[in-house]
Amino acid sequence: DGRPLGPPARVDVTPQQTPQYPGLPVSVQVVLNIRDLPIERAQSLAFAVLVDGHEVASVPLHIIAPPV
Repeated sequence: DGRPLGPPARVDVTPQQTPQYPGLPVSVQVVLNIRDLPIERAQSLAFAVLVDGHEVASVPLHIIAPPV
């Protein structure tokens, strides 16, 4: 539905090229603690990755109901 699940997480990084592998894409790993994320039902969500306010990627999060 496009509504935020909570306050935005801001991570300031400056990606650095690895000198040993100059032709490979640069990546950054970010770990977010979502322990207190309110989960009320099974659903599919997505984390939007923004760079300078522009969405550059989306990471899916699929929540499934526990077995009964």
